[in-house]
Amino acid sequence: VGADWPLHATGVGVALLAFGPPPVQATVLAAPRRRFTPYTITAPAELRRVLAEVRKTGLAVSDRQIDHDAYSVGAPVTRPGLGRALL
Repeated sequence: VGADWPLHATGVGVALLAFGPPPVQATVLAAPRRRFTPYTITAPAELRRVLAEVRKTGLAVSDRQIDHDAYSVGAPVTRPGLGRALL
C-alpha cells in the first residue's frame, strides 16, 4: 500500500493494463520491463498472452512477481452507465 509498482508486475497493474487503452499497452510492451523475481513476466509475448487471458476471464493474478511473499489479484468492476473501476 502506498508504493508505486510497474503495471506488469502486480495483479491490479496487469488488470489496468489489460483493460486500458491500446496505446498504453503498446508503450508498456515496447519498453524494457524489470524482473523483480524469477516469476516476473518480462517477455512481451508472454505478457500479451497474460493480458488476453485477463480480458477473457476478468481476473488478473500476480503470484510472487513483485516480491517472493506477495500475491495480488486485480479485477475490473463495472456497472452500466457508471464506468469501470478496479479492485
